[in-house]
Amino acid sequence: MRLKDAYPHPVSRVQVIETHIARVILTGRFAYKIKKAVNFSFVDFSTLGKRKYFCDEQARLNQRLGCGPGPLRPRTQAPAQNARRIRCGRCRARTTVH
Repeated sequence: MRLKDAYPHPVSRVQVIETHIARVILTGRFAYKIKKAVNFSFVDFSTLGKRKYFCDEQARLNQRLGCGPGPLRPRTQAPAQNARRIRCGRCRARTTVH
């Protein structure tokens, strides 16, 4: 994910931001959020199924705001293999969904 050629869109720079529960990858126009396989007293992302559940919950909550980040999905493949484009129904902004 640190290589520019790993993305299905032009990338001028890759910036990785690490938190204790996620890795956010900024590629210019697009951002990718990857939940880490961790289990803390306040969050359990220890399995792919749990990470998918919490991604779906985050997407559900974000959709209430209309123009927030697009739906997030757990990733098991490179971006080019499973990315698709969607539009916000409210502001028509485009985002990439995984």
